[in-house]
Amino acid sequence: MKKKKKKKKKKIALLLSFAVILFSCQEKKHTNKKNTMIDLNIRPILIEQIKSGNDQSYGGFDDYGEKDLNALVLIEASILNNNGYKKIDTKLFNQKVEEIFDRNINPSSKNEYIKLETYNDNKCNKKLIYVPHTADAQFLYIIKRQQFITDFYALPQVLDYLKLYPEILEYEKKDIEVYDAVENTKVRASQWKDNLKELTIEREKNILTLVNRNKYLFNDDKASFAWLKFNDIKFLNDLVKIFGYVQDKKLLSFVLSKNLKVGQELSKILWNYKCDGKVVFHQEVFNLVTYDEKNRHDFLDNLSVKIIELKKVITENPDITFSQKAEILGKIAYNAEKLAQLDNYQTYQFFTKLNEEVYQKEFEKQNYYRINDFKEIFEETRTGGINFAE
Repeated sequence: MKKKKKKKKKKIALLLSFAVILFSCQEKKHTNKKNTMIDLNIRPILIEQIKSGNDQSYGGFDDYGEKDLNALVLIEASILNNNGYKKIDTKLFNQKVEEIFDRNINPSSKNEYIKLETYNDNKCNKKLIYVPHTADAQFLYIIKRQQFITDFYALPQVLDYLKLYPEILEYEKKDIEVYDAVENTKVRASQWKDNLKELTIEREKNILTLVNRNKYLFNDDKASFAWLKFNDIKFLNDLVKIFGYVQDKKLLSFVLSKNLKVGQELSKILWNYKCDGKVVFHQEVFNLVTYDEKNRHDFLDNLSVKIIELKKVITENPDITFSQKAEILGKIAYNAEKLAQLDNYQTYQFFTKLNEEVYQKEFEKQNYYRINDFKEIFEETRTGGINFAE
């Protein structure tokens, strides 16, 4: 009970510190030339966003563009800097971006940003567009120069605009009226001022999300990872299941435990389709459970149930060649059999019926993937048990 109270107090203290930091940064703008310039860049953008309102149904975000993201980055860079985020060596940052998101930062490119798709079917769409975060556009943006990632928020979603710029209330006094073609009448579109209590809660969550995502990914902050596990599970899932980031064992273990019982989701962890056409088998998953007896048993039990579903998922994918499919299926079966042998699990037989001639020839052609005992395990376990070819 005491631990819960301490955590709650710590969270409240963090939120209060964010508010104080943001306010103090803005108060200094009158005496600091750099902050004055930042303020001059932010204020006109903020006014336009306030005048447009926040109604997605009636185009509240339609006019956003690069200038809006530029203004957001100025604010967020200050938030990160004042909340313990440390910029790292440029070369190391670029390496981390490639390792985590499978994207190369071209130093000769004039683009300040890289857009990341978080829908699996669209993840190879690399066209840079500037679209705020909505239900239909959940992009991440890599901010190259300032070295962080962010959702594309509207400024009121990270900035207490009424406290810092009270005169801006003037731009919300007039209702926003739009034409509703379905109802054939004029309607009032929602404005930021309409739900200030909810906006405050959303703003606090957005700031915590920004800080903890970046401190986890680029500062290896353990406390931030713990926060994300309770408050930003989708993001952690996306790192592994969409971008194929499996190098962090604690992250992989967490995501695996959340997706073990659903074959379609488990498939996104066991292998990852890259935008260059390669399909990468994640040996890291099997390495992870090798030395964890309890999780190894759960993993094998679930894998034995889902193995046919996994085969169906990969064989029905038209973007993956047969050679790639055979390699993934073969390596899953081989590694699963090796795990089963650690505990004398003789009933799984993951290679069963995968001795169809087409698979045998492919394994031989690929020299059994240069795995010393692959052929031996295949020959020993390819009959009886689960029908892998169903």
